[in-house]
Amino acid sequence: MLRAKKAEEVLSLEASSTRAGWILVVGYFLSLRVVYGLPSGKEILFYPVWLLFFLIAFPRVFPIALRELDLVRPPRGLLKDLAFTCQILALNELIGILYFLLFVGNAESGVSAEPPVTVSLVLSGLVLAPIVEETIFRGLLWRTLSQYGQLFALLTTSILFVLMHGAGAPFILGMLGVSVGLVMARTDNLIYPILMHMIHNSGLLLPTVTDGGKVEYLIPAAVNLGLLAASFFLLKASSTWSEMGKSLYDPTLAKKLAQFFCTSGILLYMLIFGGQMILSMITPA
Repeated sequence: MLRAKKAEEVLSLEASSTRAGWILVVGYFLSLRVVYGLPSGKEILFYPVWLLFFLIAFPRVFPIALRELDLVRPPRGLLKDLAFTCQILALNELIGILYFLLFVGNAESGVSAEPPVTVSLVLSGLVLAPIVEETIFRGLLWRTLSQYGQLFALLTTSILFVLMHGAGAPFILGMLGVSVGLVMARTDNLIYPILMHMIHNSGLLLPTVTDGGKVEYLIPAAVNLGLLAASFFLLKASSTWSEMGKSLYDPTLAKKLAQFFCTSGILLYMLIFGGQMILSMITPA
């Protein structure tokens, strides 16, 4: 009986993984095909079209993810959830600042000035991208994959999230994926990952390049340290991290990950998006 149950779980995991991989690949490229056939507004329209495809592909999961936004009533534990989100956000941005200091350096070693702010950039990068990406990865996919464990869902959605961005910075994206995954695992509310993603994309807490070409680290670092201290103060009597550690522990994680990444849909996804990422890293700018 137990063996039959385990075999059923394996088949369920393989089916869910295969379906998720194929939907990601087909949905992404169909959305690109639709919006790039339009005369204008490609950057803005891509995200709504991509999300629409996922809503059609996950008709049963989407209402659950939508309810988790808790826009009608205040979520339980609002103060602690906000404090935990700020804590993870500050840690993520501080690690990002350290990464810039150690591996990127100043403007003379390759950091370029920020692109001009446009309405299209604000809508796509600061509003649509966080909402759509988090609804897909920490909403629809998370609900599909978390039935096999929250740590499994955290790692798989983070890896898929990084690969989907292709030419982006893998370390920074990986940190963001893990961070919003931790927030989702703790709060079980999609609004917090969306808000965290928006703040991260705004660059307000990351190093900036001034008009003179100088990289400003001090102010973002001070703000993040202040945010971190405040969040630790609010959570000082909380057992959040120990509770999370217990809830995330999964002795069968390695086996599940091996099954996940060996399914046809996920292999195709890794081949396409992982190949794009590798090419972007080895191709000189």
